[in-house]
Amino acid sequence: MSEKIQLEIYSFAVREFGSEENINLGSFYNDQDESLSFLDTFLRFSDSLTNMKVDNITQRTFEVINESIKVNAERISGIMEYGSFGYAADLKNIRNQEVNYRKKTTDTEQRPYYFMICAPRNYDIGFFILQRTGINGIKGVFEHSMRNFYRESYNNLVLDIQAAIPEELINRYIDEGNFGSISISKYGLPEDLADRILDEDAKAEYDSDNIKVEIKLTKRGGFIPANKKVRRFLNDQESSFFSAQELGKMGFDEDSRVHIESTLGNKKRVIDLSDHMRFRPYYSIDNELNFDASGNPTFESIDAAANRLLDETLGV
Repeated sequence: MSEKIQLEIYSFAVREFGSEENINLGSFYNDQDESLSFLDTFLRFSDSLTNMKVDNITQRTFEVINESIKVNAERISGIMEYGSFGYAADLKNIRNQEVNYRKKTTDTEQRPYYFMICAPRNYDIGFFILQRTGINGIKGVFEHSMRNFYRESYNNLVLDIQAAIPEELINRYIDEGNFGSISISKYGLPEDLADRILDEDAKAEYDSDNIKVEIKLTKRGGFIPANKKVRRFLNDQESSFFSAQELGKMGFDEDSRVHIESTLGNKKRVIDLSDHMRFRPYYSIDNELNFDASGNPTFESIDAAANRLLDETLGV
């Protein structure tokens, strides 16, 4: 599997429209004198997606594979298949380079993505975990579908969703972690650099604002000893982690993104310093997975990795 497999974790709460008070996830909704938990209603949500949904505006398709649904106490996990359509393409065999199939504009290439939702009883905060494969994931369609379902099915209920990373855990990755890389990036190639790098006859076709400029520091066979420098930066809200004039000449400024890849134990995390300790909710799990003949992670191995991640987040 060449594409990196990651899990992203988010917390959620549910409230009535116009109210700031979150609803208890255990006794979530009364339906004809029947008290439903949030997990009961989530199973109704997943059932509503077992037939493929086609979004002609975004040219995306998605569906929950009903046979994949696993219920374990306060956690539900499963597989959502997500794909795109609207373009034709040749599918070639890499060995003989022959065209095996001509993809039509009405064909969709759906790939499996893992999800888990946890809604502890007697709590008003829950969690969901989603798979990312490379740069692709299902957060957008998963979140949008859930928001619509609860708004339309349960009296205009509102879902509040945010990245779920305990501050104590972030601090441990900064103070005790081993930094594998430090990078600074920004979209927008300065004009003088564009003149030096891009072909003269092609420059007019490119919007330099869409070109990402990135500098990445790594140490061959080791880690970058910069924990104290990072901590000083975070403690001083007026400071700038990268302030060298040379970087300014390359277009880096206060809008640049600064990321640190930190490893604690055998867990690797990415910290976004440009927003002062905003943790990207992506967890690399490649070394925890087994893969089947299709090249996708087995459900059992990614489900186990997700449960370990949730236990770590909950402090279990």
